[in-house]
Amino acid sequence: MIRKLVLVGVFALAACASQEQKKSIEHTNEGVRMLNAKQFEGAVGKFEEAVKVYSENHTAWYNLGLAQDGRKKYEEAAKAYEQAVKRSGNDPMYHMKHGIALYKAAIEEQRNRQAKTEGKKPEEIELDLKGVNFDPALGELEAAVKLNPELFRAYYYLGRIHRDMDNAAPAAEAFTKSIQNGPREREPYVALGELYRRWDYTDEAIQVLAAGKQNVPADNADIIFALGMAYDDKGDIDKAIAEFTAAIEADKNQQKAKYQRGLAYFKKGDFKKAKEDLEDYQKNAKDEFSKGIASKTLMDIMAKEM
Repeated sequence: MIRKLVLVGVFALAACASQEQKKSIEHTNEGVRMLNAKQFEGAVGKFEEAVKVYSENHTAWYNLGLAQDGRKKYEEAAKAYEQAVKRSGNDPMYHMKHGIALYKAAIEEQRNRQAKTEGKKPEEIELDLKGVNFDPALGELEAAVKLNPELFRAYYYLGRIHRDMDNAAPAAEAFTKSIQNGPREREPYVALGELYRRWDYTDEAIQVLAAGKQNVPADNADIIFALGMAYDDKGDIDKAIAEFTAAIEADKNQQKAKYQRGLAYFKKGDFKKAKEDLEDYQKNAKDEFSKGIASKTLMDIMAKEM
């Protein structure tokens, strides 16, 4: 919807623009069409042509950021959004997208730095975010919600940043505001529920995640899985198993739910079902730690069956 509105707005400007502006608008419109078709490489080229012809075209800078986001080039996206913000500082979307890109770029930089230090691939490391400077991202996201207090995604990323900085109370507040402004969005429920679980506020976690399950009718397997984990924390094994089963039904690829359900069946003493889940999990598991626990549990089952 935003991209379509941008496209209409750019056409509308053409009537009263200079030759440079008109050429920039033409490139921008071509880029937007490519962007909507997910042709990110081509879109980047068109938006770069647009700002080269007329550098004050903040719409082109913003869309260049979107195209770089599509390429997962977050540092480049942040630079483009920064130029859009400089030229149109009262647009909350520009600030929000700039803040998100700065956050993702900081994460990516830390992951690559840590991988190099540890001699591992970036996807193999256990990410350590201590000492990462999130202040630029934080500032942009705060500017966004000041301009528009209803931006649920800005609150969500504010919550993530505060969580990564171990600022638990501001994180919970931001996730709560994200839910209030985007009650049909999945991520804030999972984030707040997991935060409550980390604090051992099990009842609060269950309350949040149960509301999420009700309010997000589709693509909610992660919410349901987290709810199962909260019931497991509480020691309510039957409800945990029910939620893990619902998560698997919502997403057949929910292997972590199958793993946790197997462990829950083991706790309950239903070794037959535990064995079925854990053996099935082992066939596709990639996490070596959980595979080890599954193997040990299967050995325990064998010992009990002898």
